[in-house]
Amino acid sequence: MRFMMALVVGAAVLAPAVARADGYFFNEGLGPGASVKGEMGRAFDGDGIALRVSLGRRVGPWAVEGVLFGTNLAPQGEQGDSVTPPFTQLSYGVDFRYYLPLSPHLEAYGKAGLHATSIILAQLSEDEAGLSDYGGRGYDVGAGIQWFIRPFESSAVFRNNPFARMKIGLFADYTNQTVRLNKKGSPTLDGELGMWTFGFGIGSDL
Repeated sequence: MRFMMALVVGAAVLAPAVARADGYFFNEGLGPGASVKGEMGRAFDGDGIALRVSLGRRVGPWAVEGVLFGTNLAPQGEQGDSVTPPFTQLSYGVDFRYYLPLSPHLEAYGKAGLHATSIILAQLSEDEAGLSDYGGRGYDVGAGIQWFIRPFESSAVFRNNPFARMKIGLFADYTNQTVRLNKKGSPTLDGELGMWTFGFGIGSDL
């Protein structure tokens, strides 16, 4: 996390001004199960995979995106099943990004957002400790890096239509999420989750 944030800060000092960029984008990525800390870390281990999906709008160096992300969870100290995990932590909300150019086809970004989150019990799983059905709110901060190309930019066939602006890219994203979850009749569950996701993006601007 410190490395990614240092990359963003360094790019802000050294990089030239961001070229004008406007458009819509879709991103999807997968990664290993999140690291879990705080009270959540005493109840759960990250297990299986983490998922992140977003749909957003970019204007210049800024972007806003609706996000859906989460991770599989297993009771602390138990080995789960990445195909049918016992628990899933799922969040949805809004993130804001700021992009910094590193090269003509490479950008770094910082981000922050607000979201609602919940812990869901998988079908056919048992919850003897009563760890499911928690819900609440939280926030996330993070950073990422993405490489992209415009595959139709130089094609005479697509040069004068919207396809010329289409971007296709790959990204690595780190999200540090802080949550406070509640459940009737149970104590508040605070936690911090760190998750990496790696994936692809497509749009008129990523």
